[in-house]
Amino acid sequence: TLNPGGFDYERHALEKRIAATGYVRDGGGNVELAPGGGIDALRLRVSDAIAAAVDAPRARFAQALAVGDVRGLDGEDWHVLRATGIAHLIAISGLHVGLVAGFGALLMRGAYRAMPRLGLGLPLPQAAAFAALLSAMGYTALAGFALPTVRTLLMIAAALLAVMLRRAFDPVQAFALALIVVLLADPLAVLNAGFWLSFLGVAWLL
Repeated sequence: TLNPGGFDYERHALEKRIAATGYVRDGGGNVELAPGGGIDALRLRVSDAIAAAVDAPRARFAQALAVGDVRGLDGEDWHVLRATGIAHLIAISGLHVGLVAGFGALLMRGAYRAMPRLGLGLPLPQAAAFAALLSAMGYTALAGFALPTVRTLLMIAAALLAVMLRRAFDPVQAFALALIVVLLADPLAVLNAGFWLSFLGVAWLL
């Protein structure tokens, strides 16, 4: 794992907080001690529901795109995804979380249009930002709190914080705040290429 020019597994394990690895042998003595629970069980139920609703040949891609369940993808699938440059879409990433956050904000805007009196209790911008944040948090949990999704959640939270606090942040200040928040929460993020691609990409857009 330390060959020069090869994949740096030691750095990869450090970034993923992997302290040790192991495996489970297949055998007749393997038994399930208890059914799964919590968010992982919910993710499995959603994945199974997608598999039941979508045609079998395409269900594995829908499961991977929606909840990050990549168990159905084989080596040939990954080869095609890498060759076409869309492998990054399979992992639950900033695009997915951002879309869900935007959908949450749109739902709140729809509710305020249907019931304008809601604005007497809380202004629409703050309510929409709060709904977007809750939606992003829920989807990040459903995706298993993978590091890329957590970083995205922190970036969205930093941007929405300015809205909820009614502060006039310009884009550069919001960008700097998101960068500081991510580095404070996860200093080892600098070991991941996705961190640099995300922030450099946003900086280029700004």
